[in-house]
Amino acid sequence: MQEFYKKHTKNTEKPSPEVLEQAAREAERREAEILDEQWGELIAECRAAYRIPLLESDRHAFRISLGLEFQELLRRRDDVLLSIIKDQAKLYEHGDVCWGQLVEANPLLSRPNNEHTLPAAIIYSLDPIYDGNPGTLEKIAQGLSSSKNTVDDDTEFGIFMRTIRKDFERILKLEMPRMLCDGRSVFYSTILIQPSHLPGGLLTKRRFPIVTNAKETEAAMVLPQHFWPQRLMKNWLAVSSGD
Repeated sequence: MQEFYKKHTKNTEKPSPEVLEQAAREAERREAEILDEQWGELIAECRAAYRIPLLESDRHAFRISLGLEFQELLRRRDDVLLSIIKDQAKLYEHGDVCWGQLVEANPLLSRPNNEHTLPAAIIYSLDPIYDGNPGTLEKIAQGLSSSKNTVDDDTEFGIFMRTIRKDFERILKLEMPRMLCDGRSVFYSTILIQPSHLPGGLLTKRRFPIVTNAKETEAAMVLPQHFWPQRLMKNWLAVSSGD
């Protein structure tokens, strides 16, 4: 690590432990960095790891569980999010894997030691053009976040924005106006994120693989870390340790 420090700082003095620790984090970040052209390879690796039919251990890794109070709240409201729990098997037995891009999430999901399964809003698409170009989804999600409280007209976009403002935490698979997505099919949806499905147990990044099943359910869920390639897990954990 001292060699790394000297190479990148051109300092020949013996560095302090704090500087060495900082250099170690930077080296870890550089090693875990994912290049733009690698995202397509990573989603292909996720699909290869998620094999059907699943082993029993794989089914166990997929299962979503809710806290009793939250589950009772959803039941009292007859919340559509319960369909995610009901349709879990349809996802893990017959699912399709693609990139999900976070729009917003319950803040507790980003806190260490949180064990509660909580809602988050994402966008995603099964269009293969996004396999190797998920950055486009990121730009669309950023546009939604920046416009959520400002757009309020009767255009297709305005109606869509009013809908997601009104029904956040309870929208499943709402197609976005294609004018926002270069004419392609992109969906806005609420999912339930279980911390154990994420490396490190918390939400540290805004892009992750998800599972959908367009033929049988409107539900979607995070592809559990059990199926993530090591490169993707390493990237996620490097960001987590550096924040």
